[in-house]
Amino acid sequence: MQSSTRLYTFTLSHFCEKARWALDRAGVEYREVVLLPGFHRRRLRQLGAHKRVPVLVHTGQVFEGSSAILDFADAHGGAPPLLPNDPELRAQALEWEVYLDRELGETVRRVLYFHALKQPDVVIRCWSSGSPFWAAPLYRLIWPRAAAAVRRLLDIDASTAQRDAGRLDVALERVEARLSEHDYLVGESFGRADLTLAALCAPLLRPPEHPWRLPETLEQLPEVAALARRVRDSATGQRVAAAYARRRDDPAFGRYLRTIVAV
Repeated sequence: MQSSTRLYTFTLSHFCEKARWALDRAGVEYREVVLLPGFHRRRLRQLGAHKRVPVLVHTGQVFEGSSAILDFADAHGGAPPLLPNDPELRAQALEWEVYLDRELGETVRRVLYFHALKQPDVVIRCWSSGSPFWAAPLYRLIWPRAAAAVRRLLDIDASTAQRDAGRLDVALERVEARLSEHDYLVGESFGRADLTLAALCAPLLRPPEHPWRLPETLEQLPEVAALARRVRDSATGQRVAAAYARRRDDPAFGRYLRTIVAV
C-alpha cells in the first residue's frame, strides 16, 4: 500500500489507538508513522501541528487530535458513520466522547505514568516499542530529564494521582450504570462513544486484538495490576473485551495493512 495519508502516532497511546481504530474501521488507507515520545515535537512543528499525537495528514491538510480524526474517518471512509444522524443522539455521543477523553483517557494516562515513572525500565520499554534499536539506550541516557518533563507536562504528583484515581472510579461507575440499562452508550448500535470507551481502556486491559502488543511489564507494578484487574472484572471491562474481539478486525470493512515507520 502506498497511501499518501499519514497518521503520526505513539505506538501505545490510547488516544492514538482511538484514531487508528476509527480509520481501520472506515477502511481509510494510511501509513502509520511512529514517533518517539519527547522527540516528536520537531516533526509535529514541521507538519504545522501544535498538539500532541495523533496527527493525520491528508492531501496537505492536518487533522490534530483523535476527535478530529474520527470526524475525518466518518467523512472519508466506507463504513457507516460512528456519529448518528439524529441531532439529539449526535449531541449525546459527542458529550460522552468529551467526558471519556477527559475523565477516562487523561486520568488513565496520569495514573499509569505516576506509578510507571518509578520504574524507568517499564516506561523505556513502552516508549521504545516498535522503534529503532538505539531508542532504549538513548532514553536511559536522558532518563532523569525525560521523567521530569513528563511529570511537569502532565502535572503528575501524589496529590493529582489520588485525585485522578477517584475521578476514574466515578467515570467507570457512570459507564457501568449506563451500560446496565443499554447495549450501547448512545443509540442502538456501536458508535463513537463506544469506540472511545474501548480504545481508552486498552492500556489497562491489553486486548490481544490491539495492533501493537501492549507490554505486560506495566502489570508488574502492584497498583497498576490492581487497577487492571478491577476494570477487567467489571461489566465495562467485559464489554470492552467483547468490542475488541468482535469489531477491531471486522471483516465487513476489510483488513488494512499499514507500513510502520519508526522516527
